[in-house]
Parts: sequence; C-alpha cells; structure tokens
Amino acid sequence: MIMVEARNTTTIIHQYKEINSEISNIVKKYEGVFGVGPVWVLRIPARLCLAADHTDYWIGFTPELITMASDSQEMICVIGAREDGEVSCVSSNDKFEPWQKKIDSVKLHGGKWLDWLGTFEIPKPHWSNYVMGSVLHAKMHHQIKYGFNMYISSTIPPASGASSSSALATSSMFAIKLANYLNINLEEMVRETAEAEWFCGTRGGMMDHATMLFAEGNGVLRLTFNPFTNENITLPIEMSECKFSTLFTHPSEKSGEVRRAFNELSLVAREIVPRLLKNNWYENRIEYEKSLPETLTIKEICEKWPEEKERLEEIYPDLFVDADLEIKVSNRFRFAMRELERSKKMQNILKKTTCDPRDIGKIMNEAWVDSGELYGIRTRVMDEFALKISEISGVFGVKVMGAGFGGNLLILSEKNVDLRSHGLENISECNAGYAASFIDVKDIFPSLDYCPPLAAILLCGGKGTRMLNQGITTHKPLLKLNGVPSTRLVIDKLNKSNMNFEQIIVIIPPEMESEYRIALNDLDVKIVIQKNALGTGDAVHCAIDELLSPIKHVFVSFGTQPLIRELTIEASLAHHLNSNAGFTLPTTLRKNPYAPLIRNDDGVIIGSIETHLDGEKMPKFGETNVGGYWASRCALDRVLNKLHDDLFDNEKMMYNTNSGELGFPNEMTRGCIEEGLLVEGIAIADPEEVIGLKTPENIMEIEKWLVKREVV
Repeated sequence: MIMVEARNTTTIIHQYKEINSEISNIVKKYEGVFGVGPVWVLRIPARLCLAADHTDYWIGFTPELITMASDSQEMICVIGAREDGEVSCVSSNDKFEPWQKKIDSVKLHGGKWLDWLGTFEIPKPHWSNYVMGSVLHAKMHHQIKYGFNMYISSTIPPASGASSSSALATSSMFAIKLANYLNINLEEMVRETAEAEWFCGTRGGMMDHATMLFAEGNGVLRLTFNPFTNENITLPIEMSECKFSTLFTHPSEKSGEVRRAFNELSLVAREIVPRLLKNNWYENRIEYEKSLPETLTIKEICEKWPEEKERLEEIYPDLFVDADLEIKVSNRFRFAMRELERSKKMQNILKKTTCDPRDIGKIMNEAWVDSGELYGIRTRVMDEFALKISEISGVFGVKVMGAGFGGNLLILSEKNVDLRSHGLENISECNAGYAASFIDVKDIFPSLDYCPPLAAILLCGGKGTRMLNQGITTHKPLLKLNGVPSTRLVIDKLNKSNMNFEQIIVIIPPEMESEYRIALNDLDVKIVIQKNALGTGDAVHCAIDELLSPIKHVFVSFGTQPLIRELTIEASLAHHLNSNAGFTLPTTLRKNPYAPLIRNDDGVIIGSIETHLDGEKMPKFGETNVGGYWASRCALDRVLNKLHDDLFDNEKMMYNTNSGELGFPNEMTRGCIEEGLLVEGIAIADPEEVIGLKTPENIMEIEKWLVKREVV
C-alpha cells in the first residue's frame, strides 16, 4: 500500500468535482462538519469469502481461506488529525448518530491487550466501539498524542456479513496511526485490528482485515493462518462468464444472543478442540473426530480444565455466566475440517488450465448445507431465500457470507441471470476488487512526459520591516527553520526533485552578499545582486541576462517560500509545457486571497490583482498564487524586458509606476495577455503553501508544517 500525504479539503474538492463527484461530495461533507484542513481519504472494500469462512481463528492446524474484496461495496473515510486528544466521528447514514470521545476517557492498565480486556466490561452495542477498540489498542502499544475527525460514507450494508464492522475498525486503526505519524505495516495492521475488535465483545479472527489489506483486483486471495500468508490466485477466464452477487436477508447484529452464539464457535475453535486433541492430530483427524464429545457444558469445561477457568471467564464472560450452557463440539470440528477440504478443492479448480464454474457452485452449496447442520449459523429467513435462489435457472451455488445468523448470502450464477426479476431485492453484483487504498490527488495531477533544461530564480530581497520591529535582524530568506536557512530548504527541494534544474540563480541585495555566500557556499548556485530594491519584476529582470542559452523555462519563487511542494512545482510545470503557456501560476483556493486571479465565465484568466498594492478589496474566498511561477524564456524576453524598457526612468532610476517599482506576477499576467501569450492558473496547491516568512509567527507555523511533511 502506498502511503500519501494529507491534503487540504479544498484542494481535493476542487480537483475531484469534475472527475469523481462522489469523492468531492464526501470531502465537502467532511468540510461542512469539521472545517477546512488537511485530510486523508481512505477506501476500504467489503470482504467476500468463497470458502472456509471464519475458520481463520481455529487453533491446531493451518486454516486455508479463499476470499476476495468487493469492487461494488466499499467504505470511504475522510480522516483529519486533531490536536486535542479527541476522536469525533460522523456517518452519512442517519441511523448512526455522531459522537465524540476523549482518548483518555478509558483508562488502560497492564501491558497486554487481551489481559486488559479480561478486566473490562463489554461496552453496550454502539458503532463507536469499533472505532475506540482500534484507538485504545494503538494507545496500549504506542505513544498516542493526537486524535482525529472521521467522516464515513459506506455502501457496505451494516450487519450483513460483508464486514462493515471490520472495515470501520480497519479505517480507525489507519486514522489513529496517521494522526500520530506511526509506521504502518500491513501484516501488523491485520493482527492489531483483529485484536482491537475484541473490544466489542466478539472473539473473531483476521480474515476480514487480511482481505481488505491484501486483495488484488484480478483474482481471489488464498489466506492461511498459523502462520499467516497471502497468495493471489488469478481467476481463470471461464469465471468471467459468470458473476457473484450478494443478497441481504436480514440484519446480523453481533450483540446479545447472536454475539453469544458467535463466541461459542470461537471458544470451541480456540480453546476446547485444541485441548481435546493430541499433538500432530491432523494426519489422523478422522479417527480423532470420533473421540470428540458431541457437547460440553460450561460447568464441564470448568471441571475439565480448572486451571484455565479464570482466564476463560475473562475472555468469554457472556458464555461463562451460564454453567448449564451446552457448547456443541464435534459438529463444529467436522465443519472446520470439511471447510478446509473444500478450500483446497476450490484452489485446485481455480488453478487448473480449464475451470467449470459449476464446480465452484457445488462447493458453495456443500458449505451451505454444513453451515446449518454442523455450524448452526443459518436462520429460517436465510433458508427461505436460499431455497428460492436455488430454483432459479443459471444459479450455480449459494452460501452463507461471514459469520451467519442473517446478513448476506453469496450467489454464483451465469452472467445473464437477473435475480431481481425473480422478486429478489437488496441484490448487489460484485467482482474481485482491490485492497484498501488512499485517494491521492497526485494521480490526477498533470505529469511530466519529459523535462527540458530549467532554471530557477529565487528572490531574496525585502527589508523585513515586521521582523525588525520585533527584534529579528537576520535577513528573512536566511532565517533558520528547524536549523536550516529557508533559502537552502528551497534550493535543496529543487535539487532533489525529478526536474532538470541546470541553473539556480539567487537574487539578493548588495549589503547581504557576504552572508549569502557563506550560507550557500557549498551549493551550485549563482548569486546575482539587485543593486536597487525596485520590486520583484526588477529582480527577475536582473537575472535574465544570466540565463544559460539552453534554458527555455524558468521557475521564479522566493527564498522565503519553503512550503511550496515539489509536487506543486512539478505538476504546474507539466501543465505549463502541455498548454504551451507563456506564464503559469500554481494556485490555491482559500479564504481572503491576497493576490486573486480574475477569470471570465469560461475560466480563462483575464487578470490578476494584488489587493494591497492595487488598493483592491480582498474577496472572502478565491484563487491566489502561492509565490511560485513558471515563465517561458520567450515570455520573459517579450514581456518583462518590454515592461522594463517602457517603464524604467533612467534619470530617476525608478519605474514610472505608483510605487516606483516593477512587480512580477501581476505585471507578467497582464503583460502576457496583452502580448497574446497564454496565461494559465492551476489550482493544485494547498492553502498553507502560500505561507511565507513575513512575521515571527510564521516561523513556528512553517516549522510545524515542515515537521509534518518530514514524518510523512
């Protein structure tokens, strides 16, 4: 899984509104609840199991399961870190009310999660339990300081056996780790999230979480446990002529009697059968099967293993309150063994050069029979649906999905079978989908097919009046951020990028020459003096004659703008080249834009203003440049040189403008438009990329952002 950096909600909404309105709208809803800010957007698929459902927690042999992720049912989570140690969650489903809790509201003690759970009363059923289970598990094993906001939109039906609860637990484990900059290892995530779900009172395994994190879109997963392995089996071509569908029967709530029935299965699989069978029993399992008791009461279990009584009471409190409760043993074991054989048989069929889908359906039908007669997880309503389905021509097989007691049925049929025409509702067709992934704006940004020779001009002028007024005498572009001068950070970013910067020019005032030569002495840069402080346009003009002949495009920015992302620079260059623009401004959408772009109704840039210098009213929201610009060599020669020649007064040694100076971005924008050169703006930057070193407060703000990015 590729990890991504959190990006601003406004950027995601804008970038996806045309190509994926679902993502854009979900992030917009997050923003409506929690406000503007950096977020991760995570998708978690539903789990489908073809063979050996919920044998993943059996002890004493190596279970083999065949699963796949659904391509039609998924949970989308928008996650944003928060610094107050609280977790706040909102669902798009009105049945699940919003909630907020402090991470420290539950006190942990001891060093082992399962030991602590034994002392903790099972919480009342609530969807927050699946979130807080992951949060508290992470807290027991890691240093947790930050909480998170999470907005959830899901097409996985709750209580359906399609793993909506595990999807929620998994997304929450991602959320708490992302918010606290913790390392994410997928195999560890599987184990940790499975353990975390025990907080809710169920005692399940790792099948759901493993499928969600390791599935591949072109096939099914072969999962083993004890030890854990995963292998993708490509679906044979014959399977493309049929389809899987899920049918929702009735809710399967893992609370009360259903949870107790589920935990009975876990008790048999994890504790009873492994104690009744001898070591290396698997080879002689048929003989050993005959020796297993049909049932054991809780009282008999306690008498048989008195030394384990206290531990088992802690793990299965809802079972051990009833001494007369009968636990079925031998049939549960037979089911697990038959499921293992069915799984192996299905693997062989899928790996053959030719595959008959009817053989897969037959295995599913066998599992359906055993899930009722041996495992006891079917209900009357499920049986009625299954009977109706089995009578439809073109249906190959049907089976229980998940832990049973309601929920979904999984159906395999010919592709042209219309189940709805037979009076069946709540049908969802599905194919093999992909594992969990992050939505990454990088995937939709323009990318470089090639990179011509480039130059960068970094402007390092300015008096820094606001800094001086508060006692900071270091020249702003040389102010250290986390120990490194700001201008060095900008240069290092350019040098480490995938772009071909053959030349980096740093424009400085004459009185600062020695300081810059010392600060940048080991870097391959050219220092150029701007003799008089006559504006940013004049500073860039000072560098034009210094450009090497191969240079055709120039990136202009400031030594005080270290937060402009490398991705922003690269993607805007790609757009600049692809559009054959003379001048391109990477922009962001934000409140109170300082230098808003002006577009016509067709989205074409027709101007740019600087609210302070131009005396214009600042709009409440708009598109503004981030302090970095791409200019073609042609545009600099035709526009900037012309502006200088037309406006510079050689006698007064100043420009014939209101300020006596020549600006750069706004003047270039207007000048290019007048010259018929295309001006482009591309809103791919986040609002914080605008932040430059203007005031002492900016120092801490920028340092904070740099630390966040370095951790990611």
